[in-house]
Amino acid sequence: MTEPRRPIPRLRFPEFRDAEPWEAKRLGEIADVLQGYGFPDKFQGKTSGKFPFYKVSDISNALASGTHFIDSSANYIDEDALAALRAKTVPSGTTIFAKIGEAIRSNRRVVTTKECVIDNNTAGVKAKGGEGIDLFLFYLFSMINLIEYSGGVVPSVNKTAIENIEVFCPDLPEQQKIADFLGSLDELIRAEAAAVEALRAHKTGLMQQLFPRAGETTPRLRFPEFRDVGPWDMKRLGEVITLEYGSPLPETQRNKGRYPVVGSNGVVGFHDQALIAAPAIVVGRKGSAGEVSWVDSACYPIDTTYYVILRSKDDQLPFVRRLLERHRLTELARPGGVPGLNRDDVYVVKTALPSGPEQQKIADCLASLDDLIHAREARLDALRAHKTGLMQQLFPQKEG
Repeated sequence: MTEPRRPIPRLRFPEFRDAEPWEAKRLGEIADVLQGYGFPDKFQGKTSGKFPFYKVSDISNALASGTHFIDSSANYIDEDALAALRAKTVPSGTTIFAKIGEAIRSNRRVVTTKECVIDNNTAGVKAKGGEGIDLFLFYLFSMINLIEYSGGVVPSVNKTAIENIEVFCPDLPEQQKIADFLGSLDELIRAEAAAVEALRAHKTGLMQQLFPRAGETTPRLRFPEFRDVGPWDMKRLGEVITLEYGSPLPETQRNKGRYPVVGSNGVVGFHDQALIAAPAIVVGRKGSAGEVSWVDSACYPIDTTYYVILRSKDDQLPFVRRLLERHRLTELARPGGVPGLNRDDVYVVKTALPSGPEQQKIADCLASLDDLIHAREARLDALRAHKTGLMQQLFPQKEG
């Protein structure tokens, strides 16, 4: 008889390096698989109640807020609705996830923080007492790609398939150690994500003060050296910029060279020649019409775009970039099968414009803030990549 596999992870905490190898088990041996229930329209819409009723959309909303714990829902029910639905609640500490449709591919999982109900497009796994730690189970389950266990024209995974998934488990003390460690790392990631969002919010608020309100010519916040200067000049954007058409470039020629090829929604390839010098402002003309792209290098804007030429040598391109972003040119796009931006619609927009030196001061301030945001974003990306790498070493990988 073949001995069951007893794998060892590549990375183990010192106190467990001499411990037994992990044991191969079926998921159903260490966790209960919990089913969801249908949720008729007549029970939906309550924004408070005893039990949150979670749908796939609630899982997505929790993750979008930067946490893998779920504690609020768009819908709630009370005891009477629970009885009418003949539903059973899901306990706190359950990992819940989508079990049907394309949402399976997203591998989105969250942990419940209170007693709740889940709908029939979702399922949950709850660690069995004495066999598993809830948070360890969440991280373990996060390593499983459920689409591999699904079937049907519309992807779905059933209770039996989930119970029969092979997993590798250590003893409870090592489970707890891994859960605590990854939980601490997630807290650090959440704190870094919150710092990034705070900086973005600060930038948004700062721009609202550094630029005059619509129809006004004096901003609420001004740098000291410009506080005694007169109001900004009111102009139309057509007096400030010219929007030149980008040039056609076949897709077969967008796969080589050093110069970015820029489409209506950003860089779409590279070419060995540039159409315009650096830096550049490129505005979507078709498709993602009105989207503003800033390109630090010489580039090749294609024919779904405009590129910006300044009419006055006194104006500063980095400031005009912020000006165009603030005017939300996407709202000027004309609807249709392919949304389009007519440059004449841009030219008539009224805007307030300061002197060149004040433009430069504002642009430098916002560029410094962007640099800080990008640095924090890079740190956040590095932490997430570090966690991914650690998990691949802390959990034994299946062979083949």
